Amino acid sequence: MNSRSVSWLAWSVCGVTLLVLILSMLLIFLGWSTPLPRGWTPWRDQIVISLGTIGAPILGGLIASRRPRNAYGWLWLGFGLALALQSLAMSYESYTLVVEPGSLAAPRTISDVLGLGAQVVLTLAPLLILLFPTGRLPSRRWRPLPWISTVAG
Repeated sequence: MNSRSVSWLAWSVCGVTLLVLILSMLLIFLGWSTPLPRGWTPWRDQIVISLGTIGAPILGGLIASRRPRNAYGWLWLGFGLALALQSLAMSYESYTLVVEPGSLAAPRTISDVLGLGAQVVLTLAPLLILLFPTGRLPSRRWRPLPWISTVAG
């Protein structure tokens, strides 16, 4: 792929991630006035989680668009997308089960599928630390660690 299409791909993934976050925040704002049951993540905390996620896809887009061969930027894009999906799972479930029951389809199923972003986050987090800053492992001795992290995730 040429550098222009790789840059377009990186920014497209960033844009999709930001759209998912916007959708999550829209559901949060629509349900803001409805109290959530005890034990559920409060609306305020869901907004903080969504806003805190914005940096990951932007950082990934910047790195991946300028250094497409560096895996570090692509990891940040994947990490940000997984966090955004996890945020959408929380807000979708809260809105569909508490605010407007039955308004959206299959709340538990969709929430469970989107919630798989948590496993992706747990899988990618150690790789973000291992591959910093070059996008490569420090040496050959480190090769088993990413495999262990990926299998465990």
